[in-house]
Amino acid sequence: MILNKLNTDIGDLNSNINSLVEKTADIEGTVTNIRLEVDDIEGRLSTTISQLSNINGILSEHTTQISVLNDEIATRYRDWE
Repeated sequence: MILNKLNTDIGDLNSNINSLVEKTADIEGTVTNIRLEVDDIEGRLSTTISQLSNINGILSEHTTQISVLNDEIATRYRDWE
């Protein structure tokens, strides 16, 4: 009788352990997926920052060109007067 009870308890424990192992495997997979998503988002953020830096450089170039053109126009206007 006691032996049967112990065998039943051991069976229940094994079942619980297997259940926990399965749940842990799912959690590990979820954590891996979250890491991949974060890496993907981080990559997109890096790309966006690079693009914004590039745009900033282009805008700086255009601003310089506009300033030069503005000076040329002012000089020509003074010469015309």
